[in-house]
Amino acid sequence: MTEPLTPTLRSTMKLLALLLTGAAAFAPAVKPLAARTVSQKMMPEALDVVSQMPSQLLSLEVTEAAFMAVVLGTFVPCVFLITLYIQSEAALLGERVDERV
Repeated sequence: MTEPLTPTLRSTMKLLALLLTGAAAFAPAVKPLAARTVSQKMMPEALDVVSQMPSQLLSLEVTEAAFMAVVLGTFVPCVFLITLYIQSEAALLGERVDERV
């Protein structure tokens, strides 16, 4: 009989899963070796290192998940900070009004 997971272990497992899936958002989408169109017989025997490097077009590709991670990572903290500023200014204004009365 298995024991139920403790809340600490459950949250640790969720964090680990989140980190692993978040890292996949920034990995380039590469076809498996078997699915590539160029076979090994078509390739020359010796290739120089420069021809094996990714091209500039490949390095500029952005996955949708990575794009959304950047957008949300920018806008969510900004909205939070703006909301925090508005609330703190409203609280200070309320204190100033109470002092006048």
